[in-house]
Amino acid sequence: MTAILNFIVKLAFTVGIFAFLRDRDQYILVLLLSSGSQILAGCLAICYAIRDLVPDFRGPKISKIIDQLKQGWTVFISSVFVNFYTASNTVILGFFAARENVGYFTGGLKIVQAIQALVFYPLAQAAYPHIAKLMKEQREKGLAYIKKMTLVTAAVTIPISLGLMVLAPVIVRIILGSEFMPSVYVLRMLSLFPFVIGLSNVWGIQGVLNLNEDRAFLRTIIIGSVLNLILNFTLAGRLKEDGTSLSWLFTEIYITTAFFFVMRRSGIELFDIAFYKNWIHSGLVSREV
Repeated sequence: MTAILNFIVKLAFTVGIFAFLRDRDQYILVLLLSSGSQILAGCLAICYAIRDLVPDFRGPKISKIIDQLKQGWTVFISSVFVNFYTASNTVILGFFAARENVGYFTGGLKIVQAIQALVFYPLAQAAYPHIAKLMKEQREKGLAYIKKMTLVTAAVTIPISLGLMVLAPVIVRIILGSEFMPSVYVLRMLSLFPFVIGLSNVWGIQGVLNLNEDRAFLRTIIIGSVLNLILNFTLAGRLKEDGTSLSWLFTEIYITTAFFFVMRRSGIELFDIAFYKNWIHSGLVSREV
């Protein structure tokens, strides 16, 4: 039901763009329609949940709310820093380059983000509660599940990343148009995002957070944010949209690598060749049977 509500609201947002926007100076309406549609979707989902799913709903106690805020504070701050460094890329590029360069950057970025949202994000969101439950009740099974997700994520995202890299000129020409051909270089650099961010999600959100290494998670994100700012201010002025793309790519590679070492420090060997061989072999045998 929530998915249906989201679809309806986003459809209304898209229709509103065509219905109300007549001039480029009305860009503020895009922000209002976007934020308004998200708020509306949330309110409708809450109303549906209270009416049909939890008819005897009672608000939580203040003490429980405070306790949950304390437990989730580290993750909340981490999210703030993630949103900060991802949003700041476009802003910083705007300081050093013309609007055309910002357009080339956002054009290539939107293609990558659309593919990530379509392919990986639903899988990652669905896996998290299952892994969290396993890690709490049967830790070894939870760790095994993370290892399996590592292999599956790599198997799915490597072909996608390579496809984006090789077919970047064709994709840009079809989706953005021939006037956006400078976005090809952006798309090629950001084509590694599905692979790198895919592993970052598995090792960081599914792994590090479920190991209760919240502080290590936050420290990694903060250092990554600072690194992104330094690289961006250094490269954006010289390389324009290509410099911003490189800065973001290096940042995500650092964050993913840091999550890997946090997992390894916790005694988890992610590149466990024997485990993957046994898992693949058992899967083949079960199919034959």
